[in-house]
Amino acid sequence: ELPDDLVQAQERGETLFVCGAGVSREAGLVSFRELVKGIYAKLGESWEPHPAEREMMQENVGQYDRVVRALERRLIGQDSRKAQHWREHIRSAVREILIPREDSDLTNHLCLLELSRDSEHRNRLVTTNFDTLFERAWDAAKGAPLPSHACQAMPQPNAAGFSGVLHLHGRLADAKLGIDETDLVLTSAEFGDSYLRNGWASRYLYDLARTHVLVLVG
Repeated sequence: ELPDDLVQAQERGETLFVCGAGVSREAGLVSFRELVKGIYAKLGESWEPHPAEREMMQENVGQYDRVVRALERRLIGQDSRKAQHWREHIRSAVREILIPREDSDLTNHLCLLELSRDSEHRNRLVTTNFDTLFERAWDAAKGAPLPSHACQAMPQPNAAGFSGVLHLHGRLADAKLGIDETDLVLTSAEFGDSYLRNGWASRYLYDLARTHVLVLVG
């Protein structure tokens, strides 16, 4: 049973679903661990010969953002000119691994979007996923585009345009929907910048938590 105050907060537009990888796994995509394993496979690499990477890949440790950063640094080595080259290879692997199937079951995505609507019929949810399955679910069901924002281009809470899907850690492109790719928060260095050094992601979550009830899903 749902508490009445939670239902009322949702109707007033004061509730936000924060959706993680579990939602997209139901549609055939992978967890963060499986994504990292796929990156290694695409690049023809292995974490086993490298003690630090092997340790962080253990399921009871699960520091997958640090694993990707360690892989990136090892591939770049002492030649900083290779940095952009290898980062692009890693992101190309991410794109390939997270290509959605055309027959993906987007029932849960559509359900969450419907539940996220407030009394003024505005959809609004936050996701840490890179994929555009929420946007695809809405387009397939309604035949209409859904606003999609990512990273520092996300509108501020309660500002004009604060609606649609908010990709906290970035978004992949979707040619089918005409959606562009943004920066991705994938490695520990990028998490550190987003949440600590620059801190834009932590500030954004703080502002969300001041104005909304956050409900974690997946």
